[in-house]
Formats: sequence, C-alpha cells, structure tokens
Amino acid sequence: MNIKRIHQSSIVLTGLSLLMEVAINEGWIEAKLHNLVFGLSLGLILIAMGINVKVIRTMGVAEKAKKRSQYIMLLITVYAFLVYAIEVI
Repeated sequence: MNIKRIHQSSIVLTGLSLLMEVAINEGWIEAKLHNLVFGLSLGLILIAMGINVKVIRTMGVAEKAKKRSQYIMLLITVYAFLVYAIEVI
C-alpha cells in the first residue's frame, strides 16, 4: 500500500468536491442538476474520508503516515462541516 499515493488521492478527491461546490455556487451547472452534483460532491468527500480511515486503522503503518492521515482527515472534516452545514442552513 503506497501511503503517499493514498494521501494524494484523498486531497485530489477533496479538491474535486470543492470544484463541484464552486460550480454550483457560481451557476456553472444547470439548476436541475444541483442535487446530483451535490450528491457526487458528498460522495467524493466520503470516499476521501474512508481511505484515510483505512490508513489510520491499518496495522504496521508508520506512525508518521498515521498522523498525516489524521491531519488530512481533520481538514476534510472541517471542509465538509463548513460546506454541507452551510448548504443545509
């Protein structure tokens, strides 16, 4: 398991989600597709979180890699809270 590649994938998925959210807010996407894009964005965030949890829970992974996964997980969680909590309000 290449931990560095997993971390990069997680960051890319989060970036794609951010791009989708910007597209929704800027009106680049038709109104009837907002819910679909919102769902895809949420799915990307859940996948990014899931792969970081996998790294954290795997035995034999270096402590530095686990700490980095925890840090990335914290950033993704804050991002998800800000984007999706504000979307609901």
